[in-house]
Amino acid sequence: MKTAIITVAIAIAAALIARGIMGALVAFENVVAVIQ
Repeated sequence: MKTAIITVAIAIAAALIARGIMGALVAFENVVAVIQ
């Protein structure tokens, strides 16, 4: 049971990190578009 909770926690953390990276990439692309 403990391993299942850890797995879920890692999955949620990975999803949040991936979302943050995607958000940062989109923001970076917007900045580049404004500069150009």
